[in-house]
Order: sequence, then structure tokens, then C-alpha cells
Amino acid sequence: MLLSSLTLGVGSIVISVHLTTTALRQLCTIVVTMDDDYRTEPPSTPTGERLAGSLAELRSELGCRRS
Repeated sequence: MLLSSLTLGVGSIVISVHLTTTALRQLCTIVVTMDDDYRTEPPSTPTGERLAGSLAELRSELGCRRS
């Protein structure tokens, strides 16, 4: 009983870590694409500038790699 509970707990943690890593990788793909686009073609409006700044900050906080 204890062994099966422990196995189930460890399995749940492994699955959770895998899903979190996958979600983070997918989010980074979106953030990097948008950030790279804003770096290539800088925004021309105050709203665009705020969005570009937020994307760059989010990219850094998430640890998304440079493309």
C-alpha cells in the first residue's frame, strides 16, 4: 500500500514536471517569435512600444533562448 502510494506520487510529480516543461517551451516559442519580430521592425505606437518591452521582459524572465 505504501509502495503503491509512493509510486503514484512520484509518477504524478514526473508527469507534472514534463507538462510544465512542455508548456513553457511552447510559450517561449510564441514569445521569442513576437519579440524577434518587434526587434526587427520596431513598434511605431506607444502601445506597441509597451508590448515590445513587456515581451522582452517576459522572454528574459522565462529564460527563453535567443533564436
